[in-house]
Amino acid sequence: MKCFAIIPAGGSGKRFGGNIPKQFIEVSGREIIAYTLEVFNNNDIIDEIIIPVSAEFHKKMEEIVKREGFTKITRIVDAGKERCDSVFNGFTAIRSEENDLIVIHDAARPLLTTQILNNAIASAKIYNAVTVAVPVKDSILSGIEKVQKYVSRENLYHIQTPQIFLAKYLADAYEKGYKKDILPTDESIMVHNASYDVYICNGSSQNFKITTQEDLFIFEAILNHQKSLF
Repeated sequence: MKCFAIIPAGGSGKRFGGNIPKQFIEVSGREIIAYTLEVFNNNDIIDEIIIPVSAEFHKKMEEIVKREGFTKITRIVDAGKERCDSVFNGFTAIRSEENDLIVIHDAARPLLTTQILNNAIASAKIYNAVTVAVPVKDSILSGIEKVQKYVSRENLYHIQTPQIFLAKYLADAYEKGYKKDILPTDESIMVHNASYDVYICNGSSQNFKITTQEDLFIFEAILNHQKSLF
């Protein structure tokens, strides 16, 4: 069994704003995606890393890989129109066997720890389909402008990445998804829609995705705190 990581990096960062996608923004002299890739490149369980990226950022990605000395990145492929298409492009570029594991992780989720990654992979070896998630802490409501109803947070989770699936599960989920023209932006939803059980592996509130300027400030603060400890 081999373990392949797909890090989709084709997002435009529209919600974030700015002139470049958020995954290529520099923080303390390194792009956000460099922090993300470091965790996977240094992990002994990961065999290969594939990065789907927009054509205009291929050269930038190649420069980052060379500068950082990331040796496990075997392919930089074209991103698709949507995230699911980007992951599919990365998946089809892999020479995987049915029982290999495919790890999918957001490029702009740079604070993933080795422990969470290893735990998720270990869980996937048992359950075949896993998503990292964290329990909802706050009270939940639904409504538009005014409250319509309150929702119990019991058994509710915030979905994170990595998400890990047997290659044959992911292949089947994509085949069914494209056939029905139903491809959610989250791969665990797609695999679940294909009638596979998806198991939950504990994540961390620190394993957040950088989506807004506020997220970026928090990431910078965490990095500065980590540096102060050494």
